[in-house]
Amino acid sequence: EVLARGEPFLLNVTYVGFDSSLAFQQVDPLEYSEYTLATLNHLKQKYNLIPDLWELRLEPDRRFQVTGPQLAKMLATTGPKVRSAGYSQLYFAVPSMADPNRTTSFLSSILATPGNSQFIKEVTYHRYSVPQASTLAGIATAAKASGFRTAMLEHIGANAKELYDDLTQANVSSWQRYALAGNYGGPTGGSQLYYVDVAAGTYRLRTSAWELRQYFKYVRPGAVRIGASSVDAAVHPVAFRDKLNRIVTVLNADKASTITVGGLPAGRYEVSYTTATKLGYVVGIQTITAGAVLTTSIPAAGTLTVAPM
Repeated sequence: EVLARGEPFLLNVTYVGFDSSLAFQQVDPLEYSEYTLATLNHLKQKYNLIPDLWELRLEPDRRFQVTGPQLAKMLATTGPKVRSAGYSQLYFAVPSMADPNRTTSFLSSILATPGNSQFIKEVTYHRYSVPQASTLAGIATAAKASGFRTAMLEHIGANAKELYDDLTQANVSSWQRYALAGNYGGPTGGSQLYYVDVAAGTYRLRTSAWELRQYFKYVRPGAVRIGASSVDAAVHPVAFRDKLNRIVTVLNADKASTITVGGLPAGRYEVSYTTATKLGYVVGIQTITAGAVLTTSIPAAGTLTVAPM
């Protein structure tokens, strides 16, 4: 379905090595590289799937822990092996820390081994510790210095404010809260985007996911974030330009606000918002001419989107 819409599909395979029974694969880089290649071959031969990214180790700072130098050895052994086996398009995501504040130090350890940078495409982190004031910007700076993307790939309970901070400070290209769908946590307590009612055979978007939908539905793959600012300290905007030169603007509002958006190309725009009591509410469609501004409002704290039609 993604490809049918003309959008890119990226397959990321994640190695989870929490159990101590997997210690032998992580303390011996050769064992790890052999496991990785065997998995890649299995996916290709049985399912005709070739991953785009391989997450070297999920949360190396949790449970069975792996150090930065150990990750460096794993990548230095595995990168050449999978490339020589023909997986030229496969890159690695590192270091996927549970504590984002340790991301840059682990990345430095991995890059200290000559040749490792050629196998990396994405600097990844999770949010299971609160980022310090300089952490997110530090991740963006470290990644940019080596030509890598950044991504926040897990935080159960993450919200639109965290997404805004990760976009504007860490400059993430990928972001996710937790799982796409499931029934763990029940109808109201889970952190998947969709709640699955197994007995009824139905699914629905969780209430807590609607504010994220104000981003995900309208900002499509390939869009590039551009500058956006606000004179109102209670309104926090981000803007994205797509391949057709159209601009999507998303704003997190701390309170009820009247919002004026300038700098939009002429055209028709749908305005919608999510608050605690109104989910995905469509305000209406406005048509603006070149140089005109779009004025709208949100009745309470929430997330508002101005999207081209």
